[in-house]
Amino acid sequence: MLVRFPQDAFNWTPTPDHTLTRARQVQELLVESGRHQGPGAVDLMTAATTELSGLTLMHDDCDFETISKAIRQPHCWIAERGTVPQTPSSQVTRTAHLPAWAVF
Repeated sequence: MLVRFPQDAFNWTPTPDHTLTRARQVQELLVESGRHQGPGAVDLMTAATTELSGLTLMHDDCDFETISKAIRQPHCWIAERGTVPQTPSSQVTRTAHLPAWAVF
């Protein structure tokens, strides 16, 4: 199980042009297939950024799996599904929990 991420192991990834447009397209695909209930705006923007950058999405959130299946985007769970403890949303804001990482 991955316990800690060294900060120098990850590179900064700029947000490519058309990321918002792609995030909206993916949301429409999810709506058409009835799988739009989970992924939120941050999830869609993160997935669009990694897709347009040609990266693999590493995550611990089933919403990213839903997105990845819809657009056939490479993705990888950072640990066995359901084994990473989640902080209840009532105790932390969504932006305080970093749900995904992108790697080459």
